[in-house]
Amino acid sequence: MPLRPDFVLKSDNPHHVVLVEAKLTEGDSTYERDGIRDLMAYLADLDHASHPGLLAKGLVVAWNASARLESNPTGRIRVAAQGDISGPLADLLS
Repeated sequence: MPLRPDFVLKSDNPHHVVLVEAKLTEGDSTYERDGIRDLMAYLADLDHASHPGLLAKGLVVAWNASARLESNPTGRIRVAAQGDISGPLADLLS
């Protein structure tokens, strides 16, 4: 079964999308790390696909997570807790 993001957000610009992975962190597990890994794979696949001009970024919404990824070297992935997605999402959509 192919992996797919939980959902895709489209902006007013049809070439700009945000792939979203939602993860629940329980106990000592850090599922947000799995979400980051999954998004990196989705973005790499899109980079190699034939989608000229597509600008794809990713957001991990991590319930009960402690990790925060305010930026990364490519600036394409953010991690946010469930109650704090507006800032990271606005950054990704700009």
